[in-house]
Amino acid sequence: MGSRKLSIREGLLYAAEQPATDTIGDMRVRFEVVRPQTVRVVAGQMTGNLVPHQTRAGDPLAFLQGGMQSAESMFATAVAANVRMTWILRFVGFFVMFAGFGMVFKPLAVLADVLPFLGDIMRLGTGMLAGVLACSLSLTTIANGWIFFRPVLGVLLLAVAIGALVLVKRMAKKCAPAQPASD
Repeated sequence: MGSRKLSIREGLLYAAEQPATDTIGDMRVRFEVVRPQTVRVVAGQMTGNLVPHQTRAGDPLAFLQGGMQSAESMFATAVAANVRMTWILRFVGFFVMFAGFGMVFKPLAVLADVLPFLGDIMRLGTGMLAGVLACSLSLTTIANGWIFFRPVLGVLLLAVAIGALVLVKRMAKKCAPAQPASD
């Protein structure tokens, strides 16, 4: 530890060159008492130690839960947490994509602000377009993940994404001004 001095502050053991101030390289140690309790562990065992179990998919698996629980309930809890996190990430991805498309289309609304009501209409239109594009691309991304494991669900999601884009294209065609026929 060299020239570091030991001190106790706020229940922590500090090893620092200057005990009164915190600087980079200082060490803090906290001791806590863990009362004996029953726990269930899912892990591999190797030479008397618990190590993450290597699954066939290649992912390490190790978790611990307090109390007496069956293996089925431990795995059900882990699966539920995984599903919850997956949906959270999907929604976050959608909202980030929506915000990105919104920023890309924002200059159009600013240009249309020459007439205030036109800017509001343009913001509404670009917001709807950003929402449809984000929804379609999010569904496409999710579908690509599902194609290998659940082909029917993956194809169904792709169909919905493509349907949304086709719907937007048809709506844009209806809203576009008619071009006079030239002979």
